[in-house]
Amino acid sequence: NGSPFEVVKSVVLPGSTLTPYVFDRSGNEVTGVTYEGCDAMKTTADVKVYKRPDGTEYKEPIGTGTPVGPIFACTVTAAPYWKLQSTSNSSGQVSVNFGNCGNKSVTRRTSTGYYKGFRPVSREDGQNFVQESSAIKTASYSATQGGSCSYEEVNQGSESRYRWFFGRGGVPGYPTPTATLYTQSAWDSAEGW
Repeated sequence: NGSPFEVVKSVVLPGSTLTPYVFDRSGNEVTGVTYEGCDAMKTTADVKVYKRPDGTEYKEPIGTGTPVGPIFACTVTAAPYWKLQSTSNSSGQVSVNFGNCGNKSVTRRTSTGYYKGFRPVSREDGQNFVQESSAIKTASYSATQGGSCSYEEVNQGSESRYRWFFGRGGVPGYPTPTATLYTQSAWDSAEGW
């Protein structure tokens, strides 16, 4: 009536020859895995392993084993890259040497880009995802006001001398940080990538 009916339990049939299992070794066997990102923690059991006459094995649990991990359980599937998250701007006067016109104060405008890293990976259980960097990195982009140094000749002839003039160009606009960076090997190394 749709319910299991047990005809007979597993038994050694009458007249069969008993063949003992042969002890082969003891050790640790993985019994379960949990993941946190690319880190795998494996639970284990202590077992005794016996060989059957047909070459298969029987593993007899005899206790709880020592957990293993965390173990890196991912394969990197593409090069890491860093994407711009935000920017900040600053402006200030800097001294630049213009040769005969000497050191002159000009305007420098700087944009700072704040970047987060990403690394595509595939985990041993088939899960694909993108790791994010633990740190935010910065890169600065600067534009400095131009200048020119020119001269005029004074008292032409044997008493000739020169008078130097400094001319400033326009104040630069703020530079634009690169939206995506692909070649930040120092940043990758700092992340352990």
